[in-house]
Amino acid sequence: MWNLFPFDNYFLEVDRSYTIPAIWDLVKEKGYDKIYISINDNTWERALAIRGQRKRTGLGLAAVYTVLQMNQPNFGSEHNVSDLMDCLDTGDTLELAMSMGWEFDLSDPKHDDLALEILKPILETAKHRGIQISLYHHLGFWMERIEDCVRIAKKIDDTTLGVTFCGYHWYAIDGKDLIGKLQLATPYLKKVNLCGSRKKSKDSDFPLPYTIEPVGAGDFPLRDFLAGLKKIGYTGDVGFQGYMIRGIPTETLQQSIEKFRQAVHETITN
Repeated sequence: MWNLFPFDNYFLEVDRSYTIPAIWDLVKEKGYDKIYISINDNTWERALAIRGQRKRTGLGLAAVYTVLQMNQPNFGSEHNVSDLMDCLDTGDTLELAMSMGWEFDLSDPKHDDLALEILKPILETAKHRGIQISLYHHLGFWMERIEDCVRIAKKIDDTTLGVTFCGYHWYAIDGKDLIGKLQLATPYLKKVNLCGSRKKSKDSDFPLPYTIEPVGAGDFPLRDFLAGLKKIGYTGDVGFQGYMIRGIPTETLQQSIEKFRQAVHETITN
């Protein structure tokens, strides 16, 4: 029903260092349909490798993600968004998270005009190249909630711009009104991702208030989430958000795809 992909940020702080080809190979070996690449200045080589690895492995590219620091020159990066789009092909998706600094002016509409000013030239380039832009909400960023993504998408009103619904960031902020928020996003919805999660323990060193775990672990309402996707008629890709999940990739990627397939089967048959 849905194609599944893992984030490559899952490979942060795992059992050993994995080369770019090894990451792509392992994702394919475990049966995922696509891969998702997170890009910053420290991982720029992953962007440059995309075309070659796609050709070599036959894996699809779910999306490429980067953060725009709205209040910094060149968005706080040595590379601009156009550079990143040079690494993509027609039909690809570029996800953009927008921040004014950690936990600064969260969801404040006073920065909407700046966001529109930043996004409009990006959209013109994307349209020319046949690339889809999708806004990504992120705990602690100005664009923190799915409502923020939808508000901006409505104001711009361009089919080149969509939104991504992140199950983790919805859950970690308040985990409320799932169906309502999925329905709000539906007209613009391009990508979805999820993970296992629970409120972190007091002695945990994880940097966020809720854990990120393999699919099916913790208290994250996996089946309710998939039932919600079914209800709104979503048929696109679903990702496994694995930021700093640690552990052994061969085990965790296998566990996550098995739990996902089991939950999908139950969702379809109920």
